[in-house]
Amino acid sequence: MSAMKKLSLRQTFFINALFEGQDVPFWDFTGSQLTGASFARANCTQTVFEKSTLVNVDFSESILMSVKFAYVGLYGATFYQTKPVKFIFDHVKLEKVNSTGVMFHGGFQKPANTRFRESNIAYSTFANVVLFNIRFELCNVTGADFTNSYLLKSEF
Repeated sequence: MSAMKKLSLRQTFFINALFEGQDVPFWDFTGSQLTGASFARANCTQTVFEKSTLVNVDFSESILMSVKFAYVGLYGATFYQTKPVKFIFDHVKLEKVNSTGVMFHGGFQKPANTRFRESNIAYSTFANVVLFNIRFELCNVTGADFTNSYLLKSEF
């Protein structure tokens, strides 16, 4: 892995920044302000978004393998048609999120405080995931597929 691939961008302001189609694997956006940023069609493999501001961020058609979202609010974020992913959600609130057609693979770490609110997860696939204490409040779950998943104490 080259030095350029692993990049620390902690506590940085990226208002309306465009990362569209870029390779940003292993980048660390901990504590960064990313309001209005676009990661559409970007490779975000193992990227870290911890305690980051992610309002109206676009992840459409991006690769989100092992991306860590911890202690963040994803208000108005778009995850439309992202590639097969393994999210790490730790104390995350997803409000008014559009994740139509997204394939969620893997697990949600410490999901007790993770919730989807007023979000569109229509036709999304939650394949082989453990959803423990995750809340789906006022969400569109039309056609969502939870095959081979464990829904333990989750609320719809």
